[in-house]
Amino acid sequence: MRKSIWSILALAVIVSFASCEKIDSKTESAASIIQKAADTGEIVNVSSSNYERVEVEALERSEDMTGYTSGKLEYRENGELKASIKFEGDKALKSEDGDEDKEVDLKSKDGDYDKIIVEPLVKADDCDYIVAGTIEFHKDGEWIATIDFGDGSCDDLAEKTTADDDEVHVFSLDDWK
Repeated sequence: MRKSIWSILALAVIVSFASCEKIDSKTESAASIIQKAADTGEIVNVSSSNYERVEVEALERSEDMTGYTSGKLEYRENGELKASIKFEGDKALKSEDGDEDKEVDLKSKDGDYDKIIVEPLVKADDCDYIVAGTIEFHKDGEWIATIDFGDGSCDDLAEKTTADDDEVHVFSLDDWK
C-alpha cells in the first residue's frame, strides 16, 4: 500500500512540474524526491491525522537559507509526544515514539535540483496521503517551485507555487491515479 501511495505522489509531482517551463526533461529527478524523503527518514510518521504540531523552541531561519536552521517542533497525539524535529543548520534530529534521535538532511541535491524541506513532511497512518509539509525546489540558486502538502488534514490536495507566475495552483493527487 505504501509503495502505491509513493507512486501516486511521485506521479503527481512529475505532472505538476511538467507544466513549469523552467523545469526541463529531468522531471524524474523531482519525482524521486518524494520517494527519497520516505526512504531517508525525512517524513514524520504519526498514527492519526488528528495530531498537534507544537513549536517548543522558536523556529529561526538564517538570511542565506530557506529552511529552518534552529528550533524544535513536537508532534503530539492526545497530549502524548509521538515525534520531534530539532533543527540544526542544514540538518535536523528526528525522534519518533521515543526512539534515539536520527539525523536527517533537510537540504539535498538531486540531479539539477536542490531540494529544501522547509516544513517536515508528515504521514498519518489513518490517511493515504502526506498530510502536511513543504518542499522547495531550486535550480542554479533560483527558486523554481514549492509543493505544500497542507495543514494536517487528511485530503488528496496539495498546492504548487511556481516562480513562473507566483500563483498557488491546487491539485488533487487522486487525479493522477
